[in-house]
Amino acid sequence: MRGRLHVDIDNVTDGLRWIAATVAAFWLQIPSLTQLLIILMGVDILLGLILAIRHRDVSVATAMDGVTRKLVSLILVGVAALLTPYVSGLVEINLAQAASAFYIVPEMLSISRNSARLGVPVFSEFERILDYFRSYSGGQDK
Repeated sequence: MRGRLHVDIDNVTDGLRWIAATVAAFWLQIPSLTQLLIILMGVDILLGLILAIRHRDVSVATAMDGVTRKLVSLILVGVAALLTPYVSGLVEINLAQAASAFYIVPEMLSISRNSARLGVPVFSEFERILDYFRSYSGGQDK
């Protein structure tokens, strides 16, 4: 049996269960709007990748630019979460939830735009609602 790796399937299964439980415990500690933001970011990345593959325009630089923007957005949500306890006497809102809501709008615009580019019909009322929010969020939809 020299040169062969012996894998105990029970140990692998236990390890995977431990990892899944840890991820679930962290996920459940994240505020609901931040969870939604993370899910929407994943959907947007997936649609962008599908669009790039469809148009044969896959670019690592473009992908890294988009992912970097999303990571910076999540870092800013994290900073807002850190500040929330210190401003609770001044402002009666959860800053992490507010920051997440702010970043959800551009994600929805990007998902809508990518869906339309893929030929999926986009509900016109949805577009109007997103345009309304975009106008109040500074018009940034990248």
